[in-house]
Amino acid sequence: MNKPLFAIGVIGLIIIASGLAFTFRAKDTFSKNLVEQYKMQELIIAQEVALVLEGEVKGIREKLDLIARLPEVMDGDSQTCGNKLEEVFIGMKERVTNLGRMNASGIFYCSVNKGAIGVDGKQYPHLKKIIDEHKPVLGYILNATNPSTSLHVPVFDRNKTF
Repeated sequence: MNKPLFAIGVIGLIIIASGLAFTFRAKDTFSKNLVEQYKMQELIIAQEVALVLEGEVKGIREKLDLIARLPEVMDGDSQTCGNKLEEVFIGMKERVTNLGRMNASGIFYCSVNKGAIGVDGKQYPHLKKIIDEHKPVLGYILNATNPSTSLHVPVFDRNKTF
């Protein structure tokens, strides 16, 4: 057996094995870095989406606060309140599916969605919370056909009574 040729062959195999090990390690590092970069991009996108949604919710809340101060909504009977809600709903229907007003007992007495009139809002935990605390509430209504997020603001009459 030719010792120099054998030595060159062994050295060659060591170099190839080292090259393969380096390549696999580099591929592993590259893959991990790629996954981390993807996670960071997803996080940035999620943060941007969150900012947009927060802005949307804030804008809707500001509109609801204004609507809650309309005399027809604060003090009006069911028909007067309902007519005013329908009037303002026209400008909001792209973002809102219903506007309604509950009495202090939690019963809807005016609403754009006429099917909501007479419904006891206390059956929904987030509506019970607004009745108890008189503060704005963000809730979630799980409906098989139309799951939605709901935003509610308290309505006080001219005497600041809920």
